[in-house]
Amino acid sequence: MKTTTTRQDQGIPGVYGLLLLDVVSRWGYSDETLFAPFHLTSEQLADPNFRIPTPIANELVKHSLRLTGESTLGFHLGTQMRISIHGFIGYAIMTAHDITDAIALASRFIQLRLPFLQLYFSTFGPKATLQLQCDIEVEPLRTEIILGLTIGIMTMAKALTGIEDLRGEVDLDFAEPAGFEKYKDKLSSSIRFNQPHLISSFDKNI
Repeated sequence: MKTTTTRQDQGIPGVYGLLLLDVVSRWGYSDETLFAPFHLTSEQLADPNFRIPTPIANELVKHSLRLTGESTLGFHLGTQMRISIHGFIGYAIMTAHDITDAIALASRFIQLRLPFLQLYFSTFGPKATLQLQCDIEVEPLRTEIILGLTIGIMTMAKALTGIEDLRGEVDLDFAEPAGFEKYKDKLSSSIRFNQPHLISSFDKNI
């Protein structure tokens, strides 16, 4: 079993547990069904200062997958994600002039909210690139965070720009989850799995 890093040990903001509930409730499950096995409540998770310990967050994801019968909830988490869920960082992003400005803000401040994530943003090449580093190693939590955040960035970019057909290329460093094929035609960006890095590229003039 892989050990957790110091950044992992700082846990996951509770509000992301509520995002998971939003998704799982589509299958008809209540907050009690989802949270009670872990002695959590919606009220606890709504507290801006509450964090879910990483091992519990990992078990919560496993529980969610068992309840829904899905191999991944990353697509649903991403399409359900709203800018405001990211707290003060989200509100700062809402003031951005364009996508480039928004991602630059996110890459500067994301570790204040999610210490286990690092974003490296560049506009030096012909396209803008966004590289992600995730210090969480436990599965399936790592895969769900990365896939959910990747698709969430697409969702939030559409909300910021009003452009539905935002296109880009995304490389992920893990295998394609079983059954993910059915979601690919719902995404305007192409996703490649089993790549050496977590990196996205897109038109920097958006």
